[in-house]
Amino acid sequence: MADDGSSAKNDPIIAPTTDPKRELGRTFVEVIASTNPITGGLARLYQVTHPSKSTRDREEWQRAISERTNEHGKRLDRHWALLSPPAETLAGLSARLVEFLARACPDGLAEHFHDLDEVLAALPGTTADELREAAEDLVSFELVDKRSLIGADRLRPTQRFYEQFDHQVMVEWGSEGTRRDAAKVASLILETGESQSPELLALTGWPLRRFNPALAHLKNEHPDWGWRDQSGSDFPSLGLLIGPKEKMGLRRFTGAVEREGST
Repeated sequence: MADDGSSAKNDPIIAPTTDPKRELGRTFVEVIASTNPITGGLARLYQVTHPSKSTRDREEWQRAISERTNEHGKRLDRHWALLSPPAETLAGLSARLVEFLARACPDGLAEHFHDLDEVLAALPGTTADELREAAEDLVSFELVDKRSLIGADRLRPTQRFYEQFDHQVMVEWGSEGTRRDAAKVASLILETGESQSPELLALTGWPLRRFNPALAHLKNEHPDWGWRDQSGSDFPSLGLLIGPKEKMGLRRFTGAVEREGST
């Protein structure tokens, strides 16, 4: 298989070592040269223009460390951007469309489409062209999914939409965000041992519209857990089969969200 160069980036950076004989010989010559003003000056000039091998190796090692550190920093920045995308600032018709889609969604499953005519009726004073432009704005951020059926446009919110806007629009919930809601669901599973979605919904006391995005977030974070099939139910999953892996993962997830809230 061809080497794409990625393996070189992952090679360990080994600290430089010195050659005692080489260093001793160079030091001896420099000491002798320093006893004479002329040769001493030349020796100092030579030290600047021709640093020792150990000095060159140390500088190369420091450069490699700096490059690797910067590379890791950029990777962490990219990962953080994926985990915590910046909030989109919307105004005007786009903001009105967000509020309509958030409140019109019945269950938080990101499945229910709204016809363009339905949305136009809910947003008086708006033309179809203006609405399409506002919708495209949200589609570009993957906040809304748009489908066309026999020439008619239909819109539905995405999971990212819920995570971005629910705590801002559905203020009556008192939610701190979908991710923190997911952590509360995870804590309930650990505390009560209950892992079936209908029972968990009852334990939270939340509306289905709030519960489902939280459960979907937890499922999307850990798709390899023992999730039960949705099977056309009112939930992203009917529940979770709890094993050692799931218990450990739930603890880590709640701990991670708690630490995020303290920073």
